[in-house]
Amino acid sequence: MEPAMNHYDISGLVPGTQAEPHAPSRAIHPAPALRVPGEPLPDMNDTAVITAGLAGAFYNAGIDRLRRGDLPGCITDFTEAIRLDPDFALAMNNRGVAREELGDLEGAARDYEAALTADSRLALAWNNRGLIRFKEADYAGAIRDFSRAIATDAAYVSARHNRGIALCHLGDLEGAIRDFENALKLDPKHTESRFELIALRGA
Repeated sequence: MEPAMNHYDISGLVPGTQAEPHAPSRAIHPAPALRVPGEPLPDMNDTAVITAGLAGAFYNAGIDRLRRGDLPGCITDFTEAIRLDPDFALAMNNRGVAREELGDLEGAARDYEAALTADSRLALAWNNRGLIRFKEADYAGAIRDFSRAIATDAAYVSARHNRGIALCHLGDLEGAIRDFENALKLDPKHTESRFELIALRGA
């Protein structure tokens, strides 16, 4: 049986009036707040503040559409968020997820690369680009991306699991076992890593 990679990861809503729904099939990471609690209210006559608010609104609309499966609609919303804020790395990452789900791997890869250019510490984008490389059978490249995701976020369980799968494809079973074990230390309920460990140890 082919080892199972974890899902592409999206970032969550920009904090605002909407509550963030529970999404058990994905690792949801909140976007940065538009305002730090305790700071003065922003000047609503400031064009930059208004633009940032509009970008966040389109981004949140894109998240809602993505979770409802409206992939073309969410791409439109994320594209508008990026137009308003050309450095909106989270919107780039999520547009890449939507494009990948539509089968546009080249477009998805471009979005992940743009997200990493805007924010080289966005672990989600490193993981997601690694998954693209894995699909292209570039296992060494995938491992490099998963490793960057882990270096950025040491508690990123999916990236550890995914690196373990890529290591299996290169024949490094000891390295894969270490990754699955570490994934389970971080999340004892991570069933995919537990399954892979059982399969490897029984081999």
